[in-house]
Amino acid sequence: MAAVQQLLTTPSPGPSPVRGLNGNATATNMDIDSRTSQSPVMLHGRSLRGAPEDGDRRIVVIVYGHGQEQVVSVFAEVLGKPFRLKSSFKDVTPDEHGYVTGIPAGKAKADVETRNRELIVAINAHCVNLGMPPDSELSTHCDYECLYTETQSFRRYLARFISFTMGQISHHEELMAKPRTYFMSTTFPDVRAALPNLDILTVGSDAVEIRVDLLREPLGNNTFAKVPSLGYVGEQVMLLRQRTELPIIFTTRCTNENGRFPMDNPDLYHQYLYKAIQWGVEYIDVELWLPEAIRRDLYERRGNSRIMSAFHDFSGTFRWPSAYALDVFQ
Repeated sequence: MAAVQQLLTTPSPGPSPVRGLNGNATATNMDIDSRTSQSPVMLHGRSLRGAPEDGDRRIVVIVYGHGQEQVVSVFAEVLGKPFRLKSSFKDVTPDEHGYVTGIPAGKAKADVETRNRELIVAINAHCVNLGMPPDSELSTHCDYECLYTETQSFRRYLARFISFTMGQISHHEELMAKPRTYFMSTTFPDVRAALPNLDILTVGSDAVEIRVDLLREPLGNNTFAKVPSLGYVGEQVMLLRQRTELPIIFTTRCTNENGRFPMDNPDLYHQYLYKAIQWGVEYIDVELWLPEAIRRDLYERRGNSRIMSAFHDFSGTFRWPSAYALDVFQ
């Protein structure tokens, strides 16, 4: 735990901080072939410099919002690459290998759906200070959606997101080497309640679970949404990720499993679980009762997220050495 605490509090090595994301930088006055940072971010003891050779080798394209051009340079610094700005996906050619490319959100919508997916991995980077939710059409056609705010640990936050989604780091191998693993579940209506004491609450934990079904999104007049919106859930995941470097487990527990997510619409689960994959969540809890078509689609589109399933024996009669146990876990 001490190592995690040190990672959270030690400033990232590197050059002087870039200008604020809400600054007045424009595409015309930016050095679009900015030189590579000489001190890339270290994450879990690994430098991200040269890491694309170990993971996804496609060209990283960052779709950014109005006035947020600077986020492209931060992604580039994290990856130890120079960057360029383009006006559309069709302008991204194989010559951009070795660069991080940025495209304004307003222009990206024109051809994001028809982009060359074998050449480009598209990330919709949305600053929540500009309003929520992000453009749903744009996010649907991007590979990933990165929600962020400008905080002191912003570069480290982006380092975790980009290195995981690009397949450059994985917690799973380390966890599987342990004889037993533990996680802490945040059963709060709003994860902000847990954040001040999260370091203490997660001592000895290998992961932290966000119970999406227990989140309560306020609507005003002391009322709450029956199901929290994707915008609310996305912001909750962002807040949790800003405070811990432990892997996150994304759970939408159904009513039959002592949760609160309704079971009358399996597509709702698919929508939320796939969005968690786009957010770069490390573990996605996919319940066994969901239709096979949904489970298969999530598996095929899982990216670098791991699919897990929970089985609950409320009767107390479950026996490991049984044909039923074999059937459940096959």
